Amino acid sequence: MSSLAVVIEKSALLSSDFGLGMAQRYVPQAVIDAMPKFVRGKRVGKPKGVIVWRYVKRGGWRYSDGFRGGYVERRVGQNVEVAIHHDDYIKGKGALVWSQQMQTNLDRQT
Repeated sequence: MSSLAVVIEKSALLSSDFGLGMAQRYVPQAVIDAMPKFVRGKRVGKPKGVIVWRYVKRGGWRYSDGFRGGYVERRVGQNVEVAIHHDDYIKGKGALVWSQQMQTNLDRQT
């Protein structure tokens, strides 16, 4: 019996200091600059949008859609995917603006 990997999805608003700092670490600055900005209120001038990332909390078997059926996930504590969405992502209608899958460390038998 094998154990499955635990992959957690988290998100933060780009208008927060944490969300903007994380976006500047992973996303090209041109993408952040192209996001719409708040024009009124306490967030004036900050970008509208959400950064969403997935990270591995516990390693193990991870199913995939390939013909091999899956792989062993060993990137514990690392982000495996980062994406930027428009502000409506929280309401369930946001469009994907930018996405990147991090380099994989697959356990291949060749």
